[in-house]
Amino acid sequence: MNGNTVVNNIDIMDFVNVLRKSVFAGMFIGIACWGYLVNPVLGVFLFCVGLIGVIKYNLFLFTGTAGFIYEWEEAWLLVVCLFGNLV
Repeated sequence: MNGNTVVNNIDIMDFVNVLRKSVFAGMFIGIACWGYLVNPVLGVFLFCVGLIGVIKYNLFLFTGTAGFIYEWEEAWLLVVCLFGNLV
């Protein structure tokens, strides 16, 4: 049992991995927001680079994860993802 899709038994490593990946995704997009405050053209470029990084490294952004939650038992993923993106 790998614990990736177990509904009633949420493994602590799944929680840590989702939190870690969502924090890194938030950092990628946060750097792009900072770049937009410095120079809008730089912000646009960094946002594109940030989104490519999110896709390449399979990171969790709330907006991309919300569309793939089909069962109520997986809602914890959204809460952790949102928290990690805001950190």
